[in-house]
Amino acid sequence: MRLRRWRMPATVLVAVLGTVAAACQPVEDFDDLGDAPDSEAPAEEPDRRGAPHVALPTTLAETLERGEDEAVQWQNGARLAEVVVDVTDDGGLAEGRLIYLAPDADRILTVSITREGVRRDRPTLETLGLPPIPGPAVEDLPQLPAATREPADLAAAAAEAFAECGVEGRPATVYYATGAPVAWNADTGRWATPLEWTATVTTEEGAGAVLDPVHATVIDCLAGPG
Repeated sequence: MRLRRWRMPATVLVAVLGTVAAACQPVEDFDDLGDAPDSEAPAEEPDRRGAPHVALPTTLAETLERGEDEAVQWQNGARLAEVVVDVTDDGGLAEGRLIYLAPDADRILTVSITREGVRRDRPTLETLGLPPIPGPAVEDLPQLPAATREPADLAAAAAEAFAECGVEGRPATVYYATGAPVAWNADTGRWATPLEWTATVTTEEGAGAVLDPVHATVIDCLAGPG
């Protein structure tokens, strides 16, 4: 099968996602919808022993709804840039994370959804080594296609893609991503590549395949670390 090249190397995407995840470790529990501290460094994880577990979303739509509830409280005009969902062995949804950008904001909003509840953090773009993004550029972020497939569907479709890509292991995580904010070029004042939703499905080891989120066709293969 001949694969068309992806607009952004998949290895770059996963490396950036890892950086964002490290900078966005939860700093406080926000089940009470209180405001998040504007810390630039992750605080020590609070002791959650004995904390009641809550129901996780069972669909992508439910995941997006929970994230939107937080985004509208953060800033007007916040736009979804990324969704990360872990998939269990039986195809269920485990932890999820959503990333939002806002016009002219010097921070991003990360909403983490776990059995302990919904948490949010707002690391600065500077902390992530990224420049601020002006309002008109944020408005360029495309909406997630209405026909986007569920994480479990993409994980199932990725099994065949893994065979084509020579990837071993089970699909464990689905990354829905636009390419923002890393594709912003502050020198030119433009997005370095057109923003377009893709779905990268990876194993626990980090190898995987980049798929069209609607048709589940293979866009690129992703080699694991090393």
